[in-house]
Amino acid sequence: MFVKRLNKKVISTIVIVFSFVTFNLFAESYSASQLIPAEHWIYDSLYMLYNESGEALVMDTAPLSVGEIRQSLSYIDYEKLSYSGQKIYDRINEYLGEKKFTIDMKPIKVGFNIQFHPAFMFKSNEDIEWSYGTDFAQKNEGYGAANDYYNNFLTQPFLRAPLYIDFADIAIIDCQASISKNFWGMTENYNFMNIFYKPEDFEFSWPLNANASIGYVFKNGLAVNFHVARQGLQFGHTKTGSIIYNDTFQTDFYTLLRVSGKKLKYEMGITQVDNTKFLYTHQIDFTLWKWFKLGILEGTLLNEPFELRYLNPLMIMHSFASWTQYSDPWEEKYYGESHICAYMGIKFDIIPYKNIRIYGLFAQTEIQPPTELGTPEANSIPDGIGLQLGIEVQHGDKSGGMYKFVLEGIYTNPFLYIKHGAEWSMYRKSYSMTKNGTIPICSWIGTPFGPDSLGGQLSAEYKYLDKWSAELSYLFMAHGENSFGLFSHKTTRDGREFYDYYPAAKYRLYKDQWTPDQIAENERFARSWALTGIIQYTNRITAHGSYKFNEHFSIEGQVIYTIIFNNNNIFNNFQHGIEAGIAGTISLF
Repeated sequence: MFVKRLNKKVISTIVIVFSFVTFNLFAESYSASQLIPAEHWIYDSLYMLYNESGEALVMDTAPLSVGEIRQSLSYIDYEKLSYSGQKIYDRINEYLGEKKFTIDMKPIKVGFNIQFHPAFMFKSNEDIEWSYGTDFAQKNEGYGAANDYYNNFLTQPFLRAPLYIDFADIAIIDCQASISKNFWGMTENYNFMNIFYKPEDFEFSWPLNANASIGYVFKNGLAVNFHVARQGLQFGHTKTGSIIYNDTFQTDFYTLLRVSGKKLKYEMGITQVDNTKFLYTHQIDFTLWKWFKLGILEGTLLNEPFELRYLNPLMIMHSFASWTQYSDPWEEKYYGESHICAYMGIKFDIIPYKNIRIYGLFAQTEIQPPTELGTPEANSIPDGIGLQLGIEVQHGDKSGGMYKFVLEGIYTNPFLYIKHGAEWSMYRKSYSMTKNGTIPICSWIGTPFGPDSLGGQLSAEYKYLDKWSAELSYLFMAHGENSFGLFSHKTTRDGREFYDYYPAAKYRLYKDQWTPDQIAENERFARSWALTGIIQYTNRITAHGSYKFNEHFSIEGQVIYTIIFNNNNIFNNFQHGIEAGIAGTISLF
């Protein structure tokens, strides 16, 4: 009898719990503080709406929280949008309000999913690197270049298991466990799919993304968000990747505090690039008129332990004059300055007419004004400058789709992102846990093309939002020899190794051995903005398309035809070939 009563109680308890969970099983998949990844389609869509409204969007950082995206949507006059614009607006709202498999235990929600993403790829010429992992200057061995690797649809994990825990729609923690092939496996010539089939190809560095976010949008429109994350971060909205800070720059940690309204946004960020390599940034964006947005970023990269003084939210970091504060006597002798890189970025958006956006980005790691020139030592300090300009034109049709045409140009001089030493240059290196573990995998902070490049992209695209898309584009890129391989150039002085690739360091290291002509040639090289050495010319035609069958299944594919002159910066090394890839995404919930 006791057993029967006990069984009844157990069964009743199970039924009650099951009923509670089932009743609350499906809820909104996104909370207000949840971050939307930088590569998500929602950012393109948001820009389309603002372009059609004839307004510049101040929220040009990604990722944004769901609350911040909803805030930006609220400023748009829905009634003045075209039919296509209204369809895009509605789809964003629908997406952010979709109900997915979520256990809602108010005020806490737990959501998870399981996604399969098989990808298959082919290339006809083994002498041409994969498009997502090419350095564009492979002359020097011993470095892997993760150009577009971290956000390319072909290199995404075969299996993803996103999980989040939301606290009262104010704070959230989430991560994305994964099973995937590592960088070296995906960039080998024998690669043809993103499923690892050798133990050494398994990617142990997971979860792929993980973050914690807290924020709130007040009734007066003020929004505050603070998050720490391991995922792609991007400043500015471009076609080929932001020259200032792009989401292809993969780091293990960054934190960002953002306060924003309709016309003004302030951000303070810290990126831990390496174990003792920190980037501190302040950024302010504002609209002078509704059709004109200006953004200014100041940053300091330090190869030193964490410092509190760079957290002052309104202090101009350059005023600390830190470039001589970290050198020991030997570094001062041969480098002059070390362990630090000052950084500046400027962005603008102009909407001269509805559906037209003109944009520009400027990045600077070093500039020598005329007042600081005049001596051989000063003349041998190269400028580090980059410029990106583009125009975007869009047109909606009566069916609800949107045509978009983009022309974008980019120039980076030979020493943008590069300083006297690798440890305080604007790049990140990491290592695989299994394969080629002694060879660094590198990425630049900004454009995936890196320094010493000149080129542009022309694209024509049609999107029927969140259903299907088709795009045809042409990329031209000329690339000199300055790349990650520079960091292998060292010499020994006083029993210590010093980098000797930087013109200012070369002058200090070799001035006693050089002739006047050699000193003058070093100065000419430093002051020149021309691409260096044998220039590689890359031409790439890409046809890309995607189709979404339903909320559980979609496919994406592309075909690329590449023509390269002076491949690997080797004179008369002509190569051409086809690369093709297709991937599907299957979501269980």
